[in-house]
This record gives sequence, C-alpha cells and structure tokens, in this order.
Amino acid sequence: MEFVVGGIVVALAVWAFISHQGKKADEALDHAFYSAMREAKATLGEDELVLLGEQALKLEAETKAQVTSGAMSRQRADRMLKQALIRSAHASIEVRRMFNSPSRA
Repeated sequence: MEFVVGGIVVALAVWAFISHQGKKADEALDHAFYSAMREAKATLGEDELVLLGEQALKLEAETKAQVTSGAMSRQRADRMLKQALIRSAHASIEVRRMFNSPSRA
C-alpha cells in the first residue's frame, strides 16, 4: 500500500513540475510574441505592417484548418502561430534595417 501511495505522490509531483514548466514556456512565448509585435509596430512602415497582418491571417486560417481536422491541438496551433509570426516580424524588421542602413547610401 505504501508503494501505491508513494507512486501516486511521485506521479503528481512529476505532473506538477511538467505543468509548471509548460506554463513558464507559454509565458515566455507570449512575452516574445508581444515584444516582437511592439518592435514591428515601432519599426515597420504601414505597408509592411499590412503585409505582416495579411500573413498572420493566412497562418491563422491554416492552423484553424489543422485544429478543425483534428491534426493539431488548439494549444499547439497557437504556439506555432506565435512562433511563425515572431520569425516573420523579426525578418521584416531585419530587412527594413538592412535597407535603411547608412552603408547602402
């Protein structure tokens, strides 16, 4: 009986640890996402922001289709969407900086 109780306690401790780590990872991703979007808004021009928004809508539609078909969980789709938008925003910002650098003048 002690082994059963001990096993349950260990299983709960492992589950709590994994849940906590997952929550921390989600919070870090949220922070990175909002930081990237703020930087994009501050750095990019209106046309570039429109293109980024269109790309976001396209990616959102693709992930929704995968969630609807059961190919992906909503949580995983949200993570993938945020990661893709972070990469896209950073790429757009780098292109903008590259074309605005003094060495191009």
